[in-house]
This record gives sequence, structure tokens and C-alpha cells, in this order.
Amino acid sequence: MNWIRVSKNLPCPICKHIDWCLISPNGHAVICPRTSSANKLGEMGYIHILEIPVLLQNNGGSIIKRTTIDFGALIDFYHRNLPIWRGLGLAKGLGIDWGVLWDFSTGWDGEAYTIPMYDEFWRPVGIHRRFPDGSKSCVKGSHNGVFISCATKKDFYNLSNILVCEGWSDTAMAESLGFRAVGKFNSTCGGNILKEILIGKKVLIVADNDPAGKKSAENLKIDLTKLCKCDIIYPDIKDLRETVKIKGIEWAKGWLKQGLNILNNKLKGDL
Repeated sequence: MNWIRVSKNLPCPICKHIDWCLISPNGHAVICPRTSSANKLGEMGYIHILEIPVLLQNNGGSIIKRTTIDFGALIDFYHRNLPIWRGLGLAKGLGIDWGVLWDFSTGWDGEAYTIPMYDEFWRPVGIHRRFPDGSKSCVKGSHNGVFISCATKKDFYNLSNILVCEGWSDTAMAESLGFRAVGKFNSTCGGNILKEILIGKKVLIVADNDPAGKKSAENLKIDLTKLCKCDIIYPDIKDLRETVKIKGIEWAKGWLKQGLNILNNKLKGDL
């Protein structure tokens, strides 16, 4: 992670000193060794999450991922272009709540459903395309990002517990079950963004039950354990959506709640 060290021109927003402390690239998190908090990050200090981010040269600009495509405008256009009957059909086919599907700014580009992808600054950096036959691709010029609903994005820095799912449909399913979730694009993408945004949180990784999914979840846990409280649950079926389909909504809710309870009890006070 490319954390920014405080300086004379950028004092720590927590202790006001100009040395030792670190600020996350998106300005929402601070590691301060002088001022305590509920989350201690070993000898580095204490994690502080800011509702109002520190204004940095980086987090208002166009660094990291540059593109000539105005994905924000494109996402809005496709979202307004989604016929209600198509949206309801997709929601029913996937077993997710219609309101949740809408809250992900799901759209229609004339051939495929569209779902926005975001970077660690919550900037839209790409669009995932899901065709009616289930095949997938991305709008040309997209960067791989994470999936997150508007409601979860808005409340993100006030959330303590959050699920990490693989793929958009599992992320939407988790939200349909009443949980807050953020989704990786696939087993190989999204880890670097998650390391930036999940610091200080209690994270439950919902793995896919295949070799790539399990390896991805285990690697992510290793990375996140340095920054937050983290654990993994493994479905005995393909993934979360299949678990709901086969075992039912209430069973899946109970399974996820149990995973969060184990995380909160098992890792209490570890940081």
C-alpha cells in the first residue's frame, strides 16, 4: 500500500504532529502511534477511520487509473436505460432483491446488463457486462474494480462488519440477505483495492468452493490480517448464490451470521 507519511505541510489529522503517522491514499484512514483507538495495528500504532477524508493531492485527482472514458456518465445512461421488466427478470433469475439490483446502479446497454466497478477512491473505473445467457465481459477500456451498492458505499466508513464476495451476483445476494458486502471482480482481481478500503474493519470473506476461489480467499486473508480482523467461510456448495438456491434463504442467513459471530468472538482484541 502506498500510504502517505505526514509532514510539515500535511500534519496528522489525529494528533497534529508532523512525523511518524501515516494517511491512507484515499484519505479515510490514519495510523497514529500517539493516539489510541479500538483498533491497534501492532507496533505501527492505532487505526483511525475518518468520515470526512483528508484532502490530499491524490484523492481528488485522476491518479492510479487514467481513462478517456467518462464511466460515470455511461453508468448513469445505462442505468436509466434499464427496462423495468428486464431488471425484474434478472433479479428473479438470480434470486436477488429488485431493490438491491437497482442500488448497484445496474443498467442495460442494449445487449447486456451493466454493473459499475469502482476503485479505492470510489471512482467508477469500469463496467461489467452480464449477458442474458450468463456470459460476461467488460466495456472496452474498463479497469477491474470492486462491486459495491450505493447504500453500502455511502455508509462504508461507519460499518464495522462487512462481507467480501467473489463476483457481482454473490455480492448482490449477500446484500439481498440483509448484509453489507463488497465484491471482487473475480478470483484474481480486486485484492489491492480491498487492502486500501478495508483497514480497521471486521471482514468475513465468503469464498467460492473451487480451487481458484479458495486460494484467492486465503491469499486475501493473509494480506488483510495485517490491516484488519479477518476470517473465511467456505460453502459446501459452489458459492453463496447456489447455497441460497439449494439450502434456502434462512439457512444462508444463519450461516453468514454464524460466520460473523465466530469472527467477532475468535478475533476479539487481536489487533
